[in-house]
Amino acid sequence: MAVSEAHQKANIKWGKENLTNLAVRLRKEKAAKFKELAYKNNTTPNALFKEFVDKYIEENSRHTVLNTV
Repeated sequence: MAVSEAHQKANIKWGKENLTNLAVRLRKEKAAKFKELAYKNNTTPNALFKEFVDKYIEENSRHTVLNTV
């Protein structure tokens, strides 16, 4: 079933209001190897990044960081 134009616009609006992009700069060879390994392990680079972020927040939210940059 096709998504209506109104639904598409609503999804885009929601994304702009609730999501952001994080970027990492890597050498092309390293990025290609990371993607290759992710797909070989039946996952995606994005899924791995999200998993890392969730785990990092969980582990580091338990204590207050005194020295912030």
